[in-house]
Amino acid sequence: MLAAPLLVAVAACGGEERAYEVPDELCGVPVRPGLLEPLLPPGDELRQEKSSFGVSPGLQGCMVFVDGDVALDVTGKWRAAGHTAKEAASNPGPDLIEGGRYALWNRGAATVVPCRVPGQEVVEADGGDEGKAELFSLEVEATKAEDGTEKAMKALIGPYAEAYRETLPCRDG
Repeated sequence: MLAAPLLVAVAACGGEERAYEVPDELCGVPVRPGLLEPLLPPGDELRQEKSSFGVSPGLQGCMVFVDGDVALDVTGKWRAAGHTAKEAASNPGPDLIEGGRYALWNRGAATVVPCRVPGQEVVEADGGDEGKAELFSLEVEATKAEDGTEKAMKALIGPYAEAYRETLPCRDG
């Protein structure tokens, strides 16, 4: 109960207010609101909507809108073995951190997590090499780069990727 007034008070210090509550999930995946807060702009209304990629089963996505404008774009893709976080990044020159586990740039972050799914195939139409799905790439991108966005993405991508993996039908071995 104390967090909401504090949130509005902190947002008000910058001259703009956040009238919506920062969610405790991003695209159906649990995440600490403190990780999302620095990536969300001030505004009145927040809405999350799953992206439609037609009939392609190899893609998953979601957009977060604030007052009707896209604030965050989340895209997940099944990948064949050997795909890297750098290849998963839509940015052509990301910084690689934690030994290449994560790709990071001023507006976003990407990673690839192991996730074997019997019967799931990767097809070229999904933006990858054909083969068996053994990895899942995840990219989160903010629509506007502001001071602190890269730091906030760095804090978000690890915990969010781990929580997202828990929602996938991964099988060991």
